[in-house]
Amino acid sequence: MNHLCRFVFLVAALCGQLYADDAPAPPSEPGSYGTVDIARVKARHYREQGFELLPGFISDTTIGPGQFAVISDIIVGKGANLVIRPGTVIMFEPQRRLVVEGELFAAALDGATIVFTHMPHESRYIKINIVDSLWNGITVEPGGRLFLNRIVVANATTGIEVTGAVEGRIDISCVDLAKTTISPLTVNGRNISLPNPQCVGSADLAAPPPVVGDTVVKAGHRPEWELPLRIGSCTVAAGGAVLAACGFWQYRKYGRLYKQSTDPSRFTSEEIDEYRNKAARGEICGIVGAAVAALGAAGITVTFVF
Repeated sequence: MNHLCRFVFLVAALCGQLYADDAPAPPSEPGSYGTVDIARVKARHYREQGFELLPGFISDTTIGPGQFAVISDIIVGKGANLVIRPGTVIMFEPQRRLVVEGELFAAALDGATIVFTHMPHESRYIKINIVDSLWNGITVEPGGRLFLNRIVVANATTGIEVTGAVEGRIDISCVDLAKTTISPLTVNGRNISLPNPQCVGSADLAAPPPVVGDTVVKAGHRPEWELPLRIGSCTVAAGGAVLAACGFWQYRKYGRLYKQSTDPSRFTSEEIDEYRNKAARGEICGIVGAAVAALGAAGITVTFVF
């Protein structure tokens, strides 16, 4: 009898273990039965609306025409080329940007444009306040090259931001940056006003032209020499101001003593000559220092005007 009871108990334990193994695992958090890949959900949302999705990292790629959605930062890697055909509209989710470490070529023919803008509120997966819907523009890293013609950059905090040297790698013409909110174009942290060049015709765009980067230079901004000139001019102006102050202080001190030493009964001729010479030297130092300070101030002005 005891053996029979033990057998029945063992069978019941085994059945209970098998039932426990087949039961669903409890959720990791109350009310949650898994995680959602928000990027995949967004991608499906935009594809259902007719958009193509751009990947986050781009090698050698040609896109367009058509409408493209961007749900993460786009990076054109070093040594890579991104060519955008006319009639292309690229819409960025809020706070996203296009980073150019390689080369970006976007040129539209007559009558066509290429548009970089934010994702419209009605098309966005997460609908937020319009004030918070701006994207962060195009950033050209040192070594990146940029050619833009007949381009519209709209609804961005900063239109185009360039870091590093300009010559030989930046060519911008017929670019509309009027709808950017903070700064349309910045070069090494400085706001730049674009000139108004004539748009080239379709014949000129038959083949990608060499990137000569003279547009920003023609606007009169040479960021590569502005900072050294500004620092040097500040140093010269400060040195001139100190020299002028010391010179005029000496002129005032010894000039007063010279005026008081005109009585030969109280001062020797050597003392009178010494006071007169020191006062003259102080006056000369003051005038030279003032001229040097003015020269330094002129140099500082040049860096802000040109």
